[in-house]
Amino acid sequence: MAAPQFGFPQPNETYFTRPYTSQDKGAVENRKGVIRRFFSKKTDLREVSIERIKDVERLLNYRPIRKFNYKNPIEVLKSKSVALMG
Repeated sequence: MAAPQFGFPQPNETYFTRPYTSQDKGAVENRKGVIRRFFSKKTDLREVSIERIKDVERLLNYRPIRKFNYKNPIEVLKSKSVALMG
């Protein structure tokens, strides 16, 4: 499946969930719901400051997740990085 074309340059790679694959969509929908706690659907993200977006990003990255045995993603990433180096 070809990626859709946008009318503006994309600075990052864009990934799409596989059609009819529910395990991909659940995680995406969950993250969208968490982000909606900070920014409502009607929020124009172009008007949100970079500092505010970074604050929300930091809060989400340090939020404990049940899947990771209530560790946050940063802790999990650091533990895997140390294991790879050691």
